[in-house]
Amino acid sequence: MTAPAPRCRPLQPTSSADWAAYFSRNTPRWDGVPAAERDELSPCDRLTIARSIAEFQVGESGQGRTLKRLAQAHANRRKDQAYTEAIALFVVEEQRHAAELLRFMKATQIPAIERTPANSVFRRVRKLAGLDLIISVLLVAEIVALVYYRALGRATRSRTLRTICGRILEDEGAHVRFHAERIAMLRARQPWLRRRLADTAHRLLLGVTALVVWRSHAPVLRAGGYSFTRYLRDLNRCGEMVLERTNPKRYPSLGRAG
Repeated sequence: MTAPAPRCRPLQPTSSADWAAYFSRNTPRWDGVPAAERDELSPCDRLTIARSIAEFQVGESGQGRTLKRLAQAHANRRKDQAYTEAIALFVVEEQRHAAELLRFMKATQIPAIERTPANSVFRRVRKLAGLDLIISVLLVAEIVALVYYRALGRATRSRTLRTICGRILEDEGAHVRFHAERIAMLRARQPWLRRRLADTAHRLLLGVTALVVWRSHAPVLRAGGYSFTRYLRDLNRCGEMVLERTNPKRYPSLGRAG
């Protein structure tokens, strides 16, 4: 799943305080999402998307305890307490996604589920990880979400669900930038070989995750216009763009990476 990385202009990382302010301002944007009606899903839509939505809803609903603990330790070392606030607000935003999906599911009588095998594996990995790895895992989830929610929005005629998908997509785009900038900061003083190994691990994790997601959610992805080939191509392109954003050399203010 590799492709030539595009040439990109230098970037300036956003400060933790600015990210915290962004997440604070972003919360009211969810006001006004239309309430779903019981019969808003056609039988065909329900058959296609019900189980799939329930599985993604579980994935959005984590408490982020390990992430917040690692972020606090990192913030203490860097004397950057605003990062702790930004991470806490990021977790709240993810939980908002879960809450909006659950509200839609209840209104349209889609049963909720407690866990999925893939979600359980991701949570175990995150508990064993340091901050760099846990953010990398989150980035893979965000990349997959960008493709999935685009497909889900196209796969349904529900006005409410399309609105939810659109809002989630806007949030996920910012989440990718937020996490990619932090990885670039963490890797700025790492040896070149370690960064290359991390990039390879990222590609491998994305590839495995892509296959798992396709196996479980192919009906939604196909209904949203994705063939397997196009699905892999879009994930690959997005993954390579994210890797470019995690490269410390893209951020002159971080100094020359070792």
